Amino acid sequence: MAEVKFRFYHYDPSFVAAAIFIVLFGISTLGHIIQLVRFRTWYFIPFVIGGFFETIGYVGRALSSKQPSGEWTLPPYIMQSLLLLLAPALFAASIYMVLGRIIHLTDGESHAIIRARWLTKIFVGGDVLSFLVQSGGGGMLAKSKSQDDAKLGTWIITGGLLIQIAFFGFFIFVSGFFNYRLRKVPTDASSSASVPWQRYLFVLYATSGLVLIRSTFRVVEYIGGQDGVLLSTESYLYIFDAALMFMAMAIFNFWHPSSIIPRKRSMDTEHNARGSVHSNIPLQKHHRLRRSKNPLLTNSSVVPLFFNMEPHNDENKKSSTNMNGPSTKVANDSDDEELSLINRKFLISGRAFQPPPDYDTFLGFRPQYFFFYGSLMDARQLRKVLQLEETPVLQSASITGWDIMMWGQYPALIFKPNNITHGMAFEVQKGVHVEYLTCYESETYRLKGCRIKLADGRELPGKTFIWNGANELLKEGTSDLKDWQMEQLEK
Repeated sequence: MAEVKFRFYHYDPSFVAAAIFIVLFGISTLGHIIQLVRFRTWYFIPFVIGGFFETIGYVGRALSSKQPSGEWTLPPYIMQSLLLLLAPALFAASIYMVLGRIIHLTDGESHAIIRARWLTKIFVGGDVLSFLVQSGGGGMLAKSKSQDDAKLGTWIITGGLLIQIAFFGFFIFVSGFFNYRLRKVPTDASSSASVPWQRYLFVLYATSGLVLIRSTFRVVEYIGGQDGVLLSTESYLYIFDAALMFMAMAIFNFWHPSSIIPRKRSMDTEHNARGSVHSNIPLQKHHRLRRSKNPLLTNSSVVPLFFNMEPHNDENKKSSTNMNGPSTKVANDSDDEELSLINRKFLISGRAFQPPPDYDTFLGFRPQYFFFYGSLMDARQLRKVLQLEETPVLQSASITGWDIMMWGQYPALIFKPNNITHGMAFEVQKGVHVEYLTCYESETYRLKGCRIKLADGRELPGKTFIWNGANELLKEGTSDLKDWQMEQLEK
């Protein structure tokens, strides 16, 4: 029995449709080349190669359209068959790597199911496997001379596509779970308004969804066989493959990852600026600021703590010791003409007073909400710590995912999923105020990003101070603000 000869196409390829997508993919690929070179996003090289594959693939279809019907030659068919089949696998490789960079950008590795260093390896490895399987099946299909060879090649391609779908489905789940956990318990980096990580996660969802739909279409197409409706109707190819893949490329043209990835270096620079000595600021040239380890400080010790530097000589040491003693006069609300504690600190040490650095300009600070659950729920105490001219107005608020335990008489915030903790919120307007708060809380506590729900129903990204010690030191208990206020009056 004679074998039936395999046909390249079950329709006459359209030159107009092929030409349109040659132009569209060509323009998008050119744009990606410019973005790649300009922003040095080398992990997007596979994506650019995928754009070349799409463009050249439709050139192959255009060449086939100019050949007599039924007399199509092999080279143009191989061009369009293999390159259009494999291009999305190259797109996927870059998409997988973007998620890893978002995790690093937000310092959110603890929120990811898979560690960032393994995430890229696992998903790109799966993508390479899918690519190789599809390549083998595509090569067999392109060179097949009988229906049996074509059928075997089709099943191999289908297997490669199913591998791609499985990895993409798991990738979307990993991305979504990371997104959910980061929204519930934000990191400091993710709380920053300068890090639009959610926007780029949505970009990943959109492009991943497009590739997933296209791969599913291809699976159904190949399962339907050579005489199936999808393989024998050209319009489906352009609707469920060409259009979707162009949309994926265009989305990354408009929301290119270079818009956020370089900011990681800027954030590192900012972080280092906070922790290092600034040589242009007088009195900081040879001394680092040191924080006390006391968990909560009395009013008289707030400012000396912030400017606790090594004295130059015995006289300065003596003056500094006297200043920190019980005889130190504390500035109160009525001392409008009296020198502030900071001024007196520098005058006592025998040095000319210099104002602290302009943190708002130096670090590009933006106003942000802070959640308080201890003594700083007292507006008068917060005013003294921040050295405000007027008593601040705090709002009732709550955060989810945290619980209060006690370290002696001091409250401490620890992680507890789904638990709701009530307190007060305040919008900090200046970067130097964050420094005051950090010094007030001491190294026993550390800053942590969180989602703050205000009494009016708004839910905003913010920060709070969480416990930075061993949990074994904590005990069950509650902190009563009124009791604390009474203790301050007794003092």
